[in-house]
Amino acid sequence: GCVERNPDVTLRELQKALEDVCGVYASTATISRTLRRQGMTRMKVRPLTLQ
Repeated sequence: GCVERNPDVTLRELQKALEDVCGVYASTATISRTLRRQGMTRMKVRPLTLQ
């Protein structure tokens, strides 16, 4: 769902979407653990440097 469509989504954005769409609250830690169990690792997004 959300992660496949937008791989740069943050845990807080996922948390808000889960609450808005499903009416379910989950902590960011719970969401992070669930994503790791599904084989999705957290990657740090770094801004591009302009030269």
